[in-house]
Amino acid sequence: MNRQRIWKIAGVLVLLVVLAIVYLDYQYSFIFPCPRVPGDTVAPPRSSFRMQIQPARLSNYIARHYTQDMHIPEWLLDKILPYEVSIFMDPDITQATNNVVVYANEQRLGPVLVQAVNRANVLAHIPDVTWNPPELIRERRGVVRLQGSMPIASSNINILREVWGIVSPLSPIPMKNEHAVEALLDLRDGRGFLLLADWVGRNAPPGSKLHPDQIVPIAKNIATAWVSANLQGDETLQVQVVIECRPEASESDANSTGFLLNYVTAELNRTLKRVCDVEVSGTAEAQGLQVIGNYTLAPLDLLLRTMGLMR
Repeated sequence: MNRQRIWKIAGVLVLLVVLAIVYLDYQYSFIFPCPRVPGDTVAPPRSSFRMQIQPARLSNYIARHYTQDMHIPEWLLDKILPYEVSIFMDPDITQATNNVVVYANEQRLGPVLVQAVNRANVLAHIPDVTWNPPELIRERRGVVRLQGSMPIASSNINILREVWGIVSPLSPIPMKNEHAVEALLDLRDGRGFLLLADWVGRNAPPGSKLHPDQIVPIAKNIATAWVSANLQGDETLQVQVVIECRPEASESDANSTGFLLNYVTAELNRTLKRVCDVEVSGTAEAQGLQVIGNYTLAPLDLLLRTMGLMR
């Protein structure tokens, strides 16, 4: 075999390898990492609630509970976990709907992730949300989205208009990007009250401390509520809640907010203990116009199994 023929064969092999790499990357986004697209840049501009999960900060836990049977080495897992998974909620008063966006900034294998979620019919297990379209969509390389909506009770909208008046949405507050899980409830323009009223007061009877009518005096004094969570040990979640009251609020208002937060935490602890033998411990205290609560939740795996998020 002469040298010229060898070079031709080598050239064809190189071309085939390049084409295979291009195909694999085009079809599965497997070879080259996707660009980082922070959720803040694609979020609905008026979101009152944002939750951000950074899977890289949870990679050990994910490897231990979700990929152990797949025998995926940790170094490879770090290459395929999404950079970010976020949830945004944007209450629309005129339409009486809460617009929901779930966003994932894929690193690799986005098409495989989308196909797996859609085939598993995961959305059917999420109550109250109408998804449109009813499937995960990969808009472009690195950007995976899911959009839906939830109804807002007209009675809560009436409370909002009565207490907050004309609502003018404010510019969003950026996330801190310092924790495995971060969440922000923005009540500056009042729309966050609609979410809070639904989360804690949906089934609360009239006169209950958690009924929307009862939480208004507290909610109207809150500007923002931050929640951050990080793993501590194998199955313990360290959670911090930081509530910033409005400048015009008083220290007495902050104390009342701390009292309500402790009440909600106690109710949550009782429910989790009864349902899945999970315990929440900790307390909140007011410091000036700020309320800070530090908690531990354990064991995390029992909670995730009860929620259907772990086998």
